[in-house]
Amino acid sequence: MVSAVSGRKLNLDNYRRDYVCHIKNLNCLAKIKIVIKKTTVNTIKKDHFIKEGLVAEISLHTIHAHILKSAEALSNLKIFDEVRKEFENYFNDGLGISDAIIYHECKLELEGDESILANASLNPKYRIVQYLHDIWWKTNLGPRIGNGVIE
Repeated sequence: MVSAVSGRKLNLDNYRRDYVCHIKNLNCLAKIKIVIKKTTVNTIKKDHFIKEGLVAEISLHTIHAHILKSAEALSNLKIFDEVRKEFENYFNDGLGISDAIIYHECKLELEGDESILANASLNPKYRIVQYLHDIWWKTNLGPRIGNGVIE
């Protein structure tokens, strides 16, 4: 569970991208640092690794300051494409946002594992379902206001 912090050019010879753990309130030090080095005549002379054909440097710090499978951590996961398609089908069947959420949660409860309900990739939060509904609405019914609304 990481998020991008920066994607910046360090200088003309390097590109760097840092990913850090998204749980910031615990000062988690887990991170991934990727540096891609440009291969030029000068960098081949200066850098032994580039001379050997190794143009990327990846640093991993994998020790988190929190539990990875807690309900809070699971609630921040990105929704799976299969679940997104399920909600699109609910909307196609005429369910609204709240009805789709209730129906989906009941379906998950019938599977027997209650810990699934905390996992946002399988059981998205209201605001995510609202966003999916807005996209579905624009795609299937057009915009609600502005250009494209039938007057």
